[in-house]
Amino acid sequence: MTDPREKLSATQVRDASLADWRQILGRIKAQFRTADFATGLALVNKIGAAAEAANHHPDVQLTYSDVIVTLSSHDVSGITSRDLDLARQISSHAAELGIGSDASGLTQLELGLDTAHGPQLAPFYAALLGARWKTASRSTPVASCQRSGGRNRTVTKRGSSRTPTTTAPASAHPPARVRATIVGPNESSADRHERLTGQLTPH
Repeated sequence: MTDPREKLSATQVRDASLADWRQILGRIKAQFRTADFATGLALVNKIGAAAEAANHHPDVQLTYSDVIVTLSSHDVSGITSRDLDLARQISSHAAELGIGSDASGLTQLELGLDTAHGPQLAPFYAALLGARWKTASRSTPVASCQRSGGRNRTVTKRGSSRTPTTTAPASAHPPARVRATIVGPNESSADRHERLTGQLTPH
């Protein structure tokens, strides 16, 4: 039996053959076409009961015609057998209610920064995206991002300093904070970029 706290590889997740689900950036995601709000709410109630029983809780989005469910194991920043088991239960509940799935529209935005100045520029982009920057290792910087819903989520910036990649959800930020991130009080945007890349000393 797979250790429930073992992070699974992409191949292991794919081999689980979860027909309703798609693997997207360290999560599995499904979209169930409920056609009306009452049916969607019935599915969400079943998902909630299953999640409580498993002590493993997905992100659930309920709209009039759809329920979108996202599963991941935050303690390992990836997918575990806990996610696969709960995904199977959720699919089973959907089938019982006569609800079909449609994974064709499931996407996730991933931003990539191609630069020779990754260590200098990455904190700037982390701040712009609303993340708290820290370096976990030489090659894998990590940022913790506060979503508008309130709960913290860790997002990784994969890659070397040559080509760091950032994944973070977009959210609204106070204009003053964004302006301060982009341009300091006594410098132009060009000076800001040069200072961040180490070509100019701060004012």
